[in-house]
Amino acid sequence: MNALTFRFLFLAFAAFVFAESAAAQSPTAAQLKSWIAIRKQRVDLLRDEIKQTDARLESRLDILVATLESVTDSKTPAPGSRR
Repeated sequence: MNALTFRFLFLAFAAFVFAESAAAQSPTAAQLKSWIAIRKQRVDLLRDEIKQTDARLESRLDILVATLESVTDSKTPAPGSRR
């Protein structure tokens, strides 16, 4: 089998596979509705996870800001103190 014959057979096989896959039926309306419902559930789950992560970040940021507000430089008097 020479290279030209091999290429011809390969191209013929590829064309056959492509034609078969193109002839496959498209999804039914029920399948599409099912896929949409599954995607909506996934979106809702991801939205809830993002909200939870956001709440945790905001809480942690509030703690960090409060901590930084309480820290003073040893050479700078704290607000409200007299030197």
